[in-house]
Amino acid sequence: MSDDIRTNGNTDNPGGVVRGWRPYLRAEQTHAQPWARRPVWTFALCTLIAAIAITLVWGVPHIERRLNGESLARLEAAGVDPSTLNLRWSYRDLKIHGELPAALNAEQLVALLRGGDNANSNLLARGIRNIEIDVEPATASTPVAVPDTLPLLGLTVVMQRNTATVDGVVETTDQRREIIDALLATGVENIHDNIEVSAINEDVDVVNAKVEVLANMVRSANIDNVARFFANLNRRSLDYHVSTLDRETAVAVEDAASVAIVNFDISGEATVAQNAMVSVDVDSDENKLTLSGQVFSDEQHRRLSFAAREATSGLKPIVDNVSVTQLAARSPGSDERIDGLAEIVAGFKKGVHGRVEMRGGELLLNASVENEAVRSSLLEVAAAARGRGITVTERIVVGSDAQLLQDPIDALQSKLDALAPRVAENIVFNSGNSKLTNDAKFTLDLVAEVLTDYPGMRVEIEGHTDNVGRASVNEDLSMKRATAVRQYLIERSVEANRLVAVGYGARNPLVSNDTSEGRRQNRRVHFHVPKSQLTEQNENRG
Repeated sequence: MSDDIRTNGNTDNPGGVVRGWRPYLRAEQTHAQPWARRPVWTFALCTLIAAIAITLVWGVPHIERRLNGESLARLEAAGVDPSTLNLRWSYRDLKIHGELPAALNAEQLVALLRGGDNANSNLLARGIRNIEIDVEPATASTPVAVPDTLPLLGLTVVMQRNTATVDGVVETTDQRREIIDALLATGVENIHDNIEVSAINEDVDVVNAKVEVLANMVRSANIDNVARFFANLNRRSLDYHVSTLDRETAVAVEDAASVAIVNFDISGEATVAQNAMVSVDVDSDENKLTLSGQVFSDEQHRRLSFAAREATSGLKPIVDNVSVTQLAARSPGSDERIDGLAEIVAGFKKGVHGRVEMRGGELLLNASVENEAVRSSLLEVAAAARGRGITVTERIVVGSDAQLLQDPIDALQSKLDALAPRVAENIVFNSGNSKLTNDAKFTLDLVAEVLTDYPGMRVEIEGHTDNVGRASVNEDLSMKRATAVRQYLIERSVEANRLVAVGYGARNPLVSNDTSEGRRQNRRVHFHVPKSQLTEQNENRG
């Protein structure tokens, strides 16, 4: 046996074959480890510390980013705008701040984040440990939950000229009866009922809710006040286009459509038909008094003509371009509105220069007068018009201030400023949204009329937001709002090259953002006429 190797003392190995070996150790080291214990534990401890460091520096933020991305994606996939929500993660614990979208309450928000049946949603549901919600309540009505699987549904409703046609499929006889009863409530005389009942499920609350929305829209559209009603309903959306004969009916249809249902899109608009609105312009200058537009009866026309003759007293000619549409019987309240306008026109006597514009129940008065007494008289007449239910916006200047109405830039800005209270009240947006409301469109019709009177003048459309959400998102959203207004004005025949959309985000709040009402007012637009045009105007005149 070599000095370097010895057997393990196994006497059952007569051949002397070495079955196991190890380096020679002294007797006192026979049962010792061939390496020291201390370096092993040191290595293990260092490995553990490194693993913890990697987890804290990379692993936890990675998990937080992954959960945040999956959460936002899930909300957007459900049709929920998450821009008003602030998601703060502490590893797998989630705190939600901000303002709830109008389509959700807190319980439904949690259900959306934890629910679902796909791989990502299951990963998300397991990944979130705790959810804490500290948000302001949604401003819209509480939505109706929608299941993942929806039954067969499809309806088209058309109403025009005292005739209604409804085609499609519903699930129950009660749903069919809901639609037919709504049509009967409008006063329509001829109903073509082509509805089929599939009888797939006699107890589907969600489908009933969707049919009820359509039925309520139909009920709000009385056949005497509707030029045309079109609506298409299916299991995922409701699209409508309604042309009415008065603003009240248009607003009623829009209100009936303003219901929030998760995973269900309601889109469309209700507008007043152009030939169904009292639309009169009165211009008075040194040379003549001009009447233009349309009224609904010969009596209304006679009342306006008499007021014009009373104002001029035969001292200057009257140019009468008013047409009569013979719609008085279908436009309740129009006689009272014409009487209010006539009283103002009668006040445009010698020394009063300016313009009166009436669109439906809204009146805009801009005038320059010789003295304070005449101004007070016109203000009293405007107040009386308000008593007739007319919404009046006036700007009446005295003496040297009248020169403001002569410069085209100041004159245009003056008229836009006169509309500013109405713009601030009506052209506002839901949080995170750039869709124009029905009231906003009515107000923009007035803005378009003013802009049409000043051809070639450029106007900046400023878009603004509240301070909820990221600055970059607000910048983009304010630009979308200004662009939406610009596009609508272009559709109303204002030249595109005259309109410039500018997005200011949350940088220029009108009021404090500390309250819901303040944030609502800050989601707005403003019209500004650049003074830089003054040089160009003078050069063009030269």
